[in-house]
Amino acid sequence: FQAGVQATAKKKFPWTLSSDGVEERVREAFAELVNCSADDVALCPSTSFSLSTAARAVALEVRRGDVGLILEDQMSSNTYPWQRLQRTLGLALEAVPYPQDGDWTTPLLRRLSELDEQGRRLAVVSIPIFLWTDCSGPVDLGAVSEACRRPSRPMRTALVVDATQSVGAVPVDVQRTPVDFLAASVHKFLFGAYGLSCLYVAQRWWEDGRVEPLVEDEHFRAHMANADDEVPFDASLPGYPTAFRRGARRLDAGGRPNPILLPMALDGMSLVLQWGPATTAATLAPLTQRIRQRC
Repeated sequence: FQAGVQATAKKKFPWTLSSDGVEERVREAFAELVNCSADDVALCPSTSFSLSTAARAVALEVRRGDVGLILEDQMSSNTYPWQRLQRTLGLALEAVPYPQDGDWTTPLLRRLSELDEQGRRLAVVSIPIFLWTDCSGPVDLGAVSEACRRPSRPMRTALVVDATQSVGAVPVDVQRTPVDFLAASVHKFLFGAYGLSCLYVAQRWWEDGRVEPLVEDEHFRAHMANADDEVPFDASLPGYPTAFRRGARRLDAGGRPNPILLPMALDGMSLVLQWGPATTAATLAPLTQRIRQRC
């Protein structure tokens, strides 16, 4: 709360808003939480924006009839982007049925194996770690990641993760468990405010020149690396330089990164890093089990 109050007060001195480096410190804090580089982190206004960005990239590899796997009842922000690919590109979207025992991993891996045996192309698996409605799970991301990257598969399957219900509450490591995209809103276990989602983007995607942001804006352009380095209109283009900043920054949302939300998010993530997600998970596990038994 205090971080938000102090950030709001800075509006009295707007010329200071781009010079405090908080944008990059937020990237670094999220990168530390999921074990990646700050270059791999894009800042988005919501997880629906983050996952729509991921879907736009995955769409580059999709052929009509390719399969996409999601889970029954998973959050709509991780479903609508794939429904759009179903409508526009002919993605064969399937939902793994709800397992009565809460084990999502077994039926998910079974379906992956069935698709392999049928010689079907699986373009994307887009899942949470814990289901948002009842916290069933966790999905074994290690096993799913390994299956998606199996060399014998008809195509390399993209693994997209909505980790809003997970990052901060349990350890997440994208080096140990490779994924293509992983998004988390900061208002859950990262103790931030509404209006910010951090998106991990694997290097192979942000290095792909075909992958573009959802919006056209100046703030993620290379000439804006030092915040407000405006450049004159180039009549020969006509327009402005189009080169992007390094890394996943090219996929940031448009407009100035929010100078009020970012300090609040940084304050929350700093607390989470201080506590340690492994310690938090160990503390919450028996409490969650007691609630589950009573329900």
